[in-house]
Amino acid sequence: MSEQKFPDLPDPTELPRRRLLSPVAYWWIGTVLLLGITIVWLPSQCSTETITSSEKKLEDMNSLPQADQSKDLEFREDGLWYKIDQESPYDGAAVDFYENGTMKSRTKMVGGTAVGLIEEWDENGTVRGTRFKNEFPQ
Repeated sequence: MSEQKFPDLPDPTELPRRRLLSPVAYWWIGTVLLLGITIVWLPSQCSTETITSSEKKLEDMNSLPQADQSKDLEFREDGLWYKIDQESPYDGAAVDFYENGTMKSRTKMVGGTAVGLIEEWDENGTVRGTRFKNEFPQ
């Protein structure tokens, strides 16, 4: 056992480097940077361009190719809608009509499945509403 009870002092080159600023200054710099990023970046992610109005949705539905759901489309065993005599699932608007010729419903189809909202009208042509699948009263 050695007679020296305490370890040797470190060489001055092994000492940690002195900080340029106090720990409080580093805390303030981090806070200001985080606040600045929040003020500048966050509002750029919340734009009104992603919000679409109902008029724009109707225009999109009118621009899609339309097929009569009861005459031009068929529902196959794989659970998808196909245009008759076609091998690929239907993409477009599926439209259904009442016997008097007025539009009953219009559904957007992508890859053979209903996507988004379904528009429905009564026999007089009055809008019943725009709802999700299975929300219309029978």
